[in-house]
Amino acid sequence: YSERAVTLSPQDPVALSALAIFLAFRGNEPVRAERLAREATALAPLNPWPWRVLHWIAADPAKAVIIGEQNIARFPKDALARYQLALTYRDLGRRQDFERALDETIALAPIGNAIDWRARNLLLRGDFAAARIALEQVPERLRGEERSVLTAFVFGLFAGDADYGLAALERYPESWFYGAAVYQGPKALLQAVLLQRAGRGELARDRFEAALRQIREYRAQRPDDPSTHNEEAFALVGLGRLQEARAAHRVAMQLLERPATIPLYSINVFGPFIRSLLVGDREGALQLAREYAEDPASRRSIRDRFALDPRLAPFRNDRELLAILAEPKNP
Repeated sequence: YSERAVTLSPQDPVALSALAIFLAFRGNEPVRAERLAREATALAPLNPWPWRVLHWIAADPAKAVIIGEQNIARFPKDALARYQLALTYRDLGRRQDFERALDETIALAPIGNAIDWRARNLLLRGDFAAARIALEQVPERLRGEERSVLTAFVFGLFAGDADYGLAALERYPESWFYGAAVYQGPKALLQAVLLQRAGRGELARDRFEAALRQIREYRAQRPDDPSTHNEEAFALVGLGRLQEARAAHRVAMQLLERPATIPLYSINVFGPFIRSLLVGDREGALQLAREYAEDPASRRSIRDRFALDPRLAPFRNDRELLAILAEPKNP
């Protein structure tokens, strides 16, 4: 359809940009994608959107930075151009530039995703008071969206403010989350974790049981989707059914891409390392730690989790794990 649109309207910058996006993310025609994007910018030089597309599809990160910085010089009041540059800095691991560009974006407009990223960064630093302020700045119409609710959940877990996280979950209208980068599974499991964090054992058990039922119903309806074994293990741990939890954990470990890494700035709190420790698979946790230790971002992320995630408190003094995850000494 993108090809057809360009055939019918070869001078339409929207059609050209749409085809450029498709070709870039299909991955096999980057040169043509860039040519189409540049044609779109030439046809609409005062419209920031084609320029943002040109930035978005750039395959080379260094080139993307140049285009992004040129875009904010070209359109200094365009908040989305600045937000897009922030994401490029993020992907390059330029933390200070990422956070500065987020602040500049939010100063121009209350971009919900930019505010959410600010809250996540503050959470991962353990600055819960500032993270709470950032979460409260998310526009009201976006507070029930998946990513905002999940960030509020993680805040509730890390900061010990279960009621805040539970209230956020109530705003989410669905019973299942689909954000695979952070969490994919039943809302009931998140409610159970927060209730358990707050010491409300019977209510937590009820939610763990509801989560387990939903997970197994989901799998019965989608037998070709193996992703639920991870969440099933966490639900079974919550119910104290460790033998069954270990069985689900073993299946999930077989499906894990190796060597394992953790994406930069990830707030996923249902990952394989935490799962391994909770089900009692120490050897699995040690092997994951060794793999994470080979990647600086993953190594830092796991060390941060030890300080932040209350479920890891019993393992914070494990000398063998800490030695594996320690920063390498300078030669």
